[in-house]
Amino acid sequence: MTSTTSTNIFTQNFDLSISEDRAHELYGAWLSVVARSWRSEIDSKLADHGLTHSRWLALLVLSRFSAPVSQLSLAGAMGVSAATLVPTLDWLESRGMVVRRTSEVDRRRNEIALTSKSRVPIESIGLVLEEIRADIFRDVDTKDLLIALKVFFEINKSLTRLKGDTR
Repeated sequence: MTSTTSTNIFTQNFDLSISEDRAHELYGAWLSVVARSWRSEIDSKLADHGLTHSRWLALLVLSRFSAPVSQLSLAGAMGVSAATLVPTLDWLESRGMVVRRTSEVDRRRNEIALTSKSRVPIESIGLVLEEIRADIFRDVDTKDLLIALKVFFEINKSLTRLKGDTR
């Protein structure tokens, strides 16, 4: 596939008269393009708040836990290694948004907790995400969105089966 063809499939109107094989081929390509574009839009808007991708994602993920979480669990939830997360946590801690403390249960583990200084940045993240979602889904029919979600569910189920995972 040439780069011109590749660019065209992502900028032209969608044609429903493609073959099943071509649909399968394009699905992964579109999923990748949409995910990158969505992330880029979020990153761009949150950069104005001094938040890189790893910083806003760490704050968002931490805000979804009800108690302090281990550094390893946080890294897993973010899809990164624990070592990769260290500079992000250093930055957030230097700004007073998180605290790291040794686990009382296992002294080899660090637990991460949000502080009150993280409240405003987390609210900003939420507002930006809501704004972007509203813009993205403005012209998407709810029925179509639900069908897309069902497709994601089925694909994830198949991938889980292929991995031999029983989640």
